[in-house]
Amino acid sequence: MIIRQRKLAYTLRWIFLIGAISLPIIQQMPIFSIEYYRLLRNLIYLIFGGLSLAALYKLRLYKDDFIITLFSFIIFYVLLLDILSFIINGSFGLTLQMLIPFGLLIVGRYRYPTGATWNTMLKIYVSLVVLMVFLNINYYMSSFSVMKMYVIPYKNQIGPMLGLSSIIVLSFMGDCLKKGLMSKSIGYGTMLVFLIYFQLIMRNRSGIIAFIIIGVIFLIKQKKSTYYLVVAIIAFIPLTIYFDRIFNFIWLSFTLNYDSSSLTSLSAGRIHDYMIAINYLKENFLLGSLPDGRGPNISPLNYILNIVMNYGIFALPLVILYIGLIVFSLKRILYGSTERSILIGLLLAYSLIISMFEYSFPYGPGVSQMILWLTLGVTLHEGN
Repeated sequence: MIIRQRKLAYTLRWIFLIGAISLPIIQQMPIFSIEYYRLLRNLIYLIFGGLSLAALYKLRLYKDDFIITLFSFIIFYVLLLDILSFIINGSFGLTLQMLIPFGLLIVGRYRYPTGATWNTMLKIYVSLVVLMVFLNINYYMSSFSVMKMYVIPYKNQIGPMLGLSSIIVLSFMGDCLKKGLMSKSIGYGTMLVFLIYFQLIMRNRSGIIAFIIIGVIFLIKQKKSTYYLVVAIIAFIPLTIYFDRIFNFIWLSFTLNYDSSSLTSLSAGRIHDYMIAINYLKENFLLGSLPDGRGPNISPLNYILNIVMNYGIFALPLVILYIGLIVFSLKRILYGSTERSILIGLLLAYSLIISMFEYSFPYGPGVSQMILWLTLGVTLHEGN
């Protein structure tokens, strides 16, 4: 009887997890994003809020993982910082931005199954992302080609899902190659090509740059020449036959509607905003824009620059956490002993690279990086 109850509880928890992970992806599908976006967003926050509270009672700061302990103190700190900011200039919001990844992190760490079960979950996640992106491109775009304007409404939420899925598939492909499973390797390789193609169509430029860097790191990490041989064969044939088309397609994805001779234009104004923020900080480094809540009326698309501009020296704990995540990622990439350990290092590195071009990374926007923080929690649970 007890065994049956445990099996039932495990099955229900498994079904509930699939539903919870699927919901943010379903939210981005055209029929739901048009009619029910806000409703689904509130439901997602409610579900993951409940899951986070259920996991919170297991939190033991004095003997827990360093990342979780540091993150826990940061949550208390940003809550106080938000209160201070609200009193001084009426602005707040930093706490919610940090609570979402922290909640997902402890859910993965304390509440859900690991091992092969989580690999299955990752495969379900990637499959749903592929379907969701296909539906968006088919619905909002006139063809599967690069367009001048960004026509998909929630591109910034879809981009992280697409990029993280690409890295997951790359990792699975590498694992299959190690085991000599060539048919599965080719299958994952084909899926990876489509994921990259979708990113180029959507013009997820920061994500593409980050993925290229992660891909190079991944290849360098592999010790067997089989990786290089298979990748070379897969890449060489289409590149040789369709080089001009492929090059033009990639070039259009990065430069269409921009002045390719101007770095400011190519960066969509980022360079200009960075210089304004740096000049502002030269005179307001101590408190940033905390006294008036306005600053130079820009939001530089760089996490560190944005957070320091907003909070001055009060941003130091957040910078320390950011550095801690960089160290954690590098250690897993360089010294990880399991596929999961290396995978989380690559996923985190991907998000950190994009944080140089987007101020909401590596924590948001919203729950778009859900799979990263859940996987980090699962990896910590496994002791990797």
